[in-house]
Amino acid sequence: MSLQYQASGIPISQSFKVSKSQRYQAKMILIALNALDSVIGDGDLPMITLQLGIPTNELGQILEGKTNWMRQPQVCTSIEIYQNTLVAGISTLHEIAHRLDIDALEFCSEIPNPFSKAWQAFTPWRAEVKKSQTIRTLRTLVQEPEDSYYVAELLRPREIFARSFAQYVVLRSQNDYLVAELQSLQNVNLLNHVYSLVQWTDEDFEVIAQTFDSAFLRLGWMKPK
Repeated sequence: MSLQYQASGIPISQSFKVSKSQRYQAKMILIALNALDSVIGDGDLPMITLQLGIPTNELGQILEGKTNWMRQPQVCTSIEIYQNTLVAGISTLHEIAHRLDIDALEFCSEIPNPFSKAWQAFTPWRAEVKKSQTIRTLRTLVQEPEDSYYVAELLRPREIFARSFAQYVVLRSQNDYLVAELQSLQNVNLLNHVYSLVQWTDEDFEVIAQTFDSAFLRLGWMKPK
């Protein structure tokens, strides 16, 4: 974690009932939760289930998980991480980001409140991700017929938030297992180079990470040491 800050408030892991399993992916879920708790609170949230889901062969999925939620009222009901994912830790952080957005932040919702504390706290984040090389490159690819659907999904605000949140927790926690997962995504070498743009390079992400620091300090989810 950053030497300047520490988590504040209730550990977010306490808002999850985690299913037990001996699978490697289940161990990575616990590693992700511990890393998250070392970076930020505030887990003053309803208890939901976090579990391994069924394997999937769905193409176009690198971060493999699912956040289940209801629209009326908008609330997260459970999280599943697919059993065959090779990046279970980052997938866990990605899905938890969706949960935090739905249940606590609500600034990536269909009708965001620009006057909310969360929306205002993340104003610098929105500006910096928009300027990042990764997002600017994705925007140039959205018109490519073979990639348009997947790129459009990657450019949705809630997906940008989830991917950047996961990378932020990895960066600040510096957990070796999670760092290895992040590097595998940053260095992915596939015929379709869109997959190499799922996460940011370290250099491209540096300022974005600082906007997360300032946002979580403002929200009281983090405090100076």
